[in-house]
Amino acid sequence: MDAGGPVSTHAITAGTLVRTIDSNEIVVLDVWAEWCEPCDQFASTFERTALAHRDVFFGKIDAQREGALVQELRVQALPTLLVYRRSAMVFRKAGGLTPTALDELIRQVKDLGGGDGQLQAIVHWEEEPGERMGPPLSWSEWLRRLLLHGKMQLAV
Repeated sequence: MDAGGPVSTHAITAGTLVRTIDSNEIVVLDVWAEWCEPCDQFASTFERTALAHRDVFFGKIDAQREGALVQELRVQALPTLLVYRRSAMVFRKAGGLTPTALDELIRQVKDLGGGDGQLQAIVHWEEEPGERMGPPLSWSEWLRRLLLHGKMQLAV
């Protein structure tokens, strides 16, 4: 990030995570490490998207500095993208997204929610260890299917 430019993302630590999630409607987190080449490739997409969506909080968790937090979040691969809406995790994916896919994800997350204040879907993208989910779907198809089923809940 350009030191002279506007701040588009914020460093998140174990001490700031809960407050950040609780005080922002939508929080998008990138769990990364300096040595991680895929993290480096995704970083510019994450920064540009943050600049385009000023109404969404974008944060970065440094896996090297925040190892205990990364373990608590059950992150097993870098980068990992975590998205929270109204303090609930609504999306989790190991690996980066294209700029178009990240923009579309944010649009979909903004559209989540019903009049009762409850989220319509909780999205969990990753398989649990030892679990088989069948052929992979594109993230947009996965999210579309979840949204079509109303209040489908998936464990995170």
